[in-house]
Amino acid sequence: MTLDSFDHAILALLRQNARLSVSELAKQVNLSRSAVSQRISRLEQEGIITGYHAAVNLSPQTIRAYLIAIFHTPNCRTYGKRLQHYPEIKYVHSVAGDLDLLIFVEAPSMERLSQIRDEISTWSEVTSIKTYPLLTNVLG
Repeated sequence: MTLDSFDHAILALLRQNARLSVSELAKQVNLSRSAVSQRISRLEQEGIITGYHAAVNLSPQTIRAYLIAIFHTPNCRTYGKRLQHYPEIKYVHSVAGDLDLLIFVEAPSMERLSQIRDEISTWSEVTSIKTYPLLTNVLG
């Protein structure tokens, strides 16, 4: 089967959005609705169009976690300044007790969270770093 420029245009539009109506396709390729319907039927019968699919993302949109960092020397302001280069890090708190920094991260994926954690752990001043991903908000 030979495809012409109209067929290619219809296929390109359907690849971008398989839910476009025949009317909208007709408008965009400058053909009548019946002509577009006939072309789509022919493309389906010839096996060029094999189905219509939904793009699905089942992974969470944002991964939230706390990183708890302990350093050899407590110079929290300096470390905080280094951490502001990560747009995913939303809060950095210096806290009293056994740890030095409480770091709140909102990452687009677990891979990115892991990458941030791994990069911080390579700092020579880091004694330890622990990760606490958030599961749910129990207050609301």
